Amino acid sequence: SEEEARDGFLEEYDYEVSAEDERILKTFLDPNAESKSTRTLADIIEEKLRERDLVQEDVDFRVDSQQAAVATGLSEKAVLVYKQVGSFLQRYKSGSVPKAFKIIPNLSNWEEILYITDYGNWSVHAMYQATRIFASNLNAKMAQRFYSLVLLPRVREEIWANKKLHFALFQALKKAAYKPGAFFKGLLLPLCQSGTCTVLEAVIFSAVINRISIPVLHSSA
Repeated sequence: SEEEARDGFLEEYDYEVSAEDERILKTFLDPNAESKSTRTLADIIEEKLRERDLVQEDVDFRVDSQQAAVATGLSEKAVLVYKQVGSFLQRYKSGSVPKAFKIIPNLSNWEEILYITDYGNWSVHAMYQATRIFASNLNAKMAQRFYSLVLLPRVREEIWANKKLHFALFQALKKAAYKPGAFFKGLLLPLCQSGTCTVLEAVIFSAVINRISIPVLHSSA
């Protein structure tokens, strides 16, 4: 069974890693991967916004509401609303989330709106709620983008920083399997292709897979 520690971190993964397992994993690592940067949603959105006219190079759109409105085509009022949503999500622990947040997956510019909310600073509990909402409401292709550009970087960042994964993010990974194709293409494949997957990351993702049901079509791919 899954055990949640007092501080919210999942302590038991029910896996032991042998020396042979470590040796095999190292054969998949890229010796030059340390120098390679991983693109996130924020990187892509910043690049996209700065390609547009009237946008200054040194502007942080998450701070400057007027410039964010010009760049995204949203009203300044809408930008302010989603900045407030982002502030709420940084403190979120439990309960309902704002309706303005729930409708984001239905918007064509959902990626830019997520950027405005400063998703990198959401609480782990907010990231779980976001994964639950996006997995249910995005199509497989868009869910894959959310997984690879938002969820995966956050999960890896937490593992690197804490040497373990918070229970809420573990649950988010399980919830991501609601879209099995996106789960493989947006999480597992990018992790393996990064060339920097650690033994602990492999153990944690294996524990997730062990706790979910994956359709035969996807598990045999």
